[in-house]
Amino acid sequence: MAIIVCTSAAGAPGVTTTALGLALTWSRDVLLADCDRDPSQAIQAGYLRGMDHGGRGLAALARLHRENRALTPDLWRHTVPLVESDEQQRRFLPGFSQPATVRLFDSVWPELADAFAALDETGVDVIVDAGRIGRDGIPLPLLAQADAVCVLTRTSLRALAATRLHLPSWRSSWTGCRLHRCWVWCW
Repeated sequence: MAIIVCTSAAGAPGVTTTALGLALTWSRDVLLADCDRDPSQAIQAGYLRGMDHGGRGLAALARLHRENRALTPDLWRHTVPLVESDEQQRRFLPGFSQPATVRLFDSVWPELADAFAALDETGVDVIVDAGRIGRDGIPLPLLAQADAVCVLTRTSLRALAATRLHLPSWRSSWTGCRLHRCWVWCW
C-alpha cells in the first residue's frame, strides 16, 4: 500500500486523530500529509505542541511549483519529524496556514499526488488527512493515486445521512482511479 486518504462527510468524527494514530503506529516509513482544505493546523497545535514548522509544508511546495521546480526531489525536505527517534521514519507535511492559500493550490494537487506516489518506490507510505469533504470534495489527483480511502462517520442520523448524500459523487470520482479499497468507519 502506498497512499491512504482519510476523510469524512460531515462534522469532525476523528479524521485527524485517526490519520495521526495510523502514522504513529505504521509498520513502514510513513508521511502524514495535512491536505485538509479547511485549514485548522490541529496536528501542529496539538500533537506537535505549537512547533514552528519553519516555513515547510504545502505553502512551500506551492512556491516550488510556481518556480517550475519538481516537487518530488524536495518533498521530504519540506516535512517535519513526528517523533524524535524511532526505527521507522515518521514525518509530517504541514497543511495550509491560511484559508486563502487553498484555492491557489488547485494547480499543485496533480504534482503533489505524483510526488506521494513516487515515495512508494523509496519504501515510504503516505497517509493523507483530507479532513471533511466539503463542497469542493477531495482533490481528484489525490483520489487518482490513492490505494485506499477511509471514510469516517459518526453513527448519528445526521452523519449517516451526510455520508449517504456524498456516496454517489465519491463513486463517480473514483471511476478510473487505482483505488483498491474504501472503508467506512462509524464512531
